[in-house]
Amino acid sequence: MKKLSIVVATYNRAPYLLRTLESLARQTLSPGLFEILVVNNNSSDNTPEVVAGFAGSHPQLQVRMVTETSQGISYARNCGIASSVGQYIVFIDDDEEANPEFAKSYFCFFENNPGLDAAGGAVVPVYEAPLPAWYSYYIEKMITGAFDWATAWCRFAGNGTRASAIPVSAAGCSIGSVISTRRSDVRELTRWGARRKTSLCAYGRKASVITTFRALKYTILRRRRS
Repeated sequence: MKKLSIVVATYNRAPYLLRTLESLARQTLSPGLFEILVVNNNSSDNTPEVVAGFAGSHPQLQVRMVTETSQGISYARNCGIASSVGQYIVFIDDDEEANPEFAKSYFCFFENNPGLDAAGGAVVPVYEAPLPAWYSYYIEKMITGAFDWATAWCRFAGNGTRASAIPVSAAGCSIGSVISTRRSDVRELTRWGARRKTSLCAYGRKASVITTFRALKYTILRRRRS
């Protein structure tokens, strides 16, 4: 059984998806410890060919693609949860590139912190064109989901009653686009979501993950600047 599953949900972003996959091929974590699972969410472009070509070019990696016919990131990510095999599950968006230590960082985090259940990492925007004059730090955070909460631990959400805590990684926290958790915790989260006709990734993006953890009375930690 692979220890880590990297789940990439995608819809009609084949050129960007290939960049994501190529960044995952450059990981320092041993290929024997992780799988790459692409969830094709009804793409009408050449996504299947891109994934097949990438897998053929990197036989040392375990690369799979599954299809989710219900449209939306929530359906796609929950399909990824159900289809993946790793003890730890990491989500990355199909327009993001992972640094070489990405998989190793999450693997070591979970292996070395058995009492902690989830982690996230910083998101750093990369722009393909010059920025307009009106663009600001605050607009950047709103549009791109850029997060980086620095180096010191502090409580993110209060009044948690669980013995286990939800921290974020050394890089910071993005909550949604780069979020990871243990498979054992996903089962409980999705059971909770099913009772409320929602999901681990309901509303598609970032706030819902934290909302779900809060509802289950987890203590959530983040890092703050010292």
